[in-house]
Amino acid sequence: MKSYNYSDLGLTAGRYNYRLKEIDFNGNYEFFELENEVVVVLFQISLN
Repeated sequence: MKSYNYSDLGLTAGRYNYRLKEIDFNGNYEFFELENEVVVVLFQISLN
């Protein structure tokens, strides 16, 4: 099993669909559907 990561900056909260394309050495390819839910968390730091 392999893992991949990717940062898609500037998104708002919501559900996004991505596709991963795997290409074999012989040129054959296959798409994998990936669904991700984005949760935006805003915070503020202040001095006491």
